[in-house]
Amino acid sequence: MLKLRYALLGAILITTSIRAQPAPTLANLAFIAGHWQGEPEGAFIEEIWSAPNGNTMMGSFRYVQEGEAVFFELMTIDTIDPVPSLRIKHFSAGLIAWEDKEEVHVFPLVRVENREAVFEAPDGRKRLIYRRDTDDDLLVTLEEMKDGAWTAEHFPFRLVHP
Repeated sequence: MLKLRYALLGAILITTSIRAQPAPTLANLAFIAGHWQGEPEGAFIEEIWSAPNGNTMMGSFRYVQEGEAVFFELMTIDTIDPVPSLRIKHFSAGLIAWEDKEEVHVFPLVRVENREAVFEAPDGRKRLIYRRDTDDDLLVTLEEMKDGAWTAEHFPFRLVHP
């Protein structure tokens, strides 16, 4: 009987601590803000994020290979849904959209802690991870489930301007 009481008390404490944690907000994602650049595998990449304001953060990404712009992304992190979500649209040079007019890729935030944010597609087969290990470094990792195994593509950035 005593074991049952301890088990119930433990369950109550765990449930209470889970409920007591506040839901993540855009303020928890402010570590992403800044002007970032990198040069992985001879390419030039650039990502610029505004600070949280008006229930949104606004971002852009540029990928340049051999001196030519290959593609762009326009992004927001917003609170339109109950949880902050990363929204992405892709464009070729000339600002030609890859997706249809109404289509947007949505990645709800699934975890944020210690300057790491994980956004995951609703089907669970793709995620974007933003991790800031130092004040001057940001690593963005795209993970995808392909042929039953996870792949990872890393985009290392250095802070150009806060």
